[in-house]
Amino acid sequence: MSDEDAEILAGIPISELNLAFRPGRSVDAATDALDAYFLETKSQEDEEIYEKSKEIQPLPLIEDLPGLGEAAEWGRELAIDLADWKAGKISWDDVDRGILLSGPTGTGKTTFAGALARSCGVQIITTSVAKWQSRGHLGQMLASMRSAFDSAKRKAPCIIFIDEIDYVGSRSDVESWNSDYDRKVINALLEHLDGLEGREGVVVVGATNKPNIIDEAIRRPGRLDRHVEIGLPDKNDREKILRWHLKGALDGVKIVDIAERTEGFSGAGLEQIVRGARRLARRQRRDMIIDDLISQLPQLTPISQDFQWRIAVHEAGHAVIGRRLQNWRISGIWISTHHRDDTGYGRTSIDEELTPRTTKYLFDHAVCMLAAMSAEREFLGDHSEGVASDLYVATHDIYLIEAKIGGGPTPAFLCDLKGDWQSDVKFDHELRHRIEKRLDEARETADRLVKEHRDEIYMLAKVLLDVKKMSAQDVEQFFNESQKVRLSLVQMSTTIQ
Repeated sequence: MSDEDAEILAGIPISELNLAFRPGRSVDAATDALDAYFLETKSQEDEEIYEKSKEIQPLPLIEDLPGLGEAAEWGRELAIDLADWKAGKISWDDVDRGILLSGPTGTGKTTFAGALARSCGVQIITTSVAKWQSRGHLGQMLASMRSAFDSAKRKAPCIIFIDEIDYVGSRSDVESWNSDYDRKVINALLEHLDGLEGREGVVVVGATNKPNIIDEAIRRPGRLDRHVEIGLPDKNDREKILRWHLKGALDGVKIVDIAERTEGFSGAGLEQIVRGARRLARRQRRDMIIDDLISQLPQLTPISQDFQWRIAVHEAGHAVIGRRLQNWRISGIWISTHHRDDTGYGRTSIDEELTPRTTKYLFDHAVCMLAAMSAEREFLGDHSEGVASDLYVATHDIYLIEAKIGGGPTPAFLCDLKGDWQSDVKFDHELRHRIEKRLDEARETADRLVKEHRDEIYMLAKVLLDVKKMSAQDVEQFFNESQKVRLSLVQMSTTIQ
């Protein structure tokens, strides 16, 4: 026994030790009982820390947190339903009992859970699969899981937040060396989610960065059937998040440019910028100024005019061919004048309506992706490494046709159930050959369409080089004007003939 273990045991009341090691109980059962005691004690300590923190600084509610989108709407509805349930107006069957949150690291999944509990006026138990596993062997892990749910039931109405829920694994991973362990863990979690012994008043919020690897049974109705993705905040939300963390500092000072320069930042990243600016002002014994925030922004490297022209041609290739091939509505285009290590050089956003993803749709989408490479080669003689992400998407489109939806020579379903499609392509040589052949067809189609619409791509690229950004309205106006020009040219040609 280590000194740390001895110190922990020494701090346990003798009454708890007697209960844990009562006659007839096995060592494993006694250890499980102590695990439950530790978890309950930790939960009480967390609540005390939480209550004290509220006295120092008010913690946010759902309404205070921008950038949560659909998750915030779900949270507001849950608060109303829980209030009605507590008042006896509705039954527990009418309340959403679980939600799965996914999104990149730092987008506020944990913050959302805490704000949700405060908005609902209920307690929260925060745990994670990693915490359960840290207790020891399988029996101790399951005991820790059970204790967390038992604690939530005693405190109902209550929210239990399970971070890293994808760590429980998936029963479909039949080849895994620890598949038996995974099955037992998942089955235990399903029992708690189903509430065979009653889960009334307990709402489960699971969080993950990898929703695609979670066992499908966990997401069935009555469990974590609602899935909401919390994405990276847009410019308006970034400004609101910065304002929230500034807590009144720099009121009246415009921070739109800072919100603009933090494209791709998560909420956690924005908080770090404000924290660094506040520290700088504190070190110099003065109030924060806008330059403090600017000093925390990533270094920007100017992009040459020639490079900007290449980016403009690239994005114009996407936009024009996407519009002419599938009549996609372009919701915006931008090109960068400065580069940051963690961002791209430009983007064309396609506002795709809910459309059946047929084999033709997927092939056309691949053509649209490859059109940027074709445009660069048409206007500049060669293409840049910026086409790498386009090739990734185009290859995946063709993979879906050939291996998933029966668009190849055989209707066989050839997808890896774990979603590792790149391994399928890498190791199935026949599949890879078919994908490469159809990608060649898509590239030839992109080359042909770029030549056909060369003038339109050139004009759009020139506009982009000049204005740098185009809204959906700007793009729509360009295509309308371009259509008028083409019609005029057709009429002139007909007249001459």
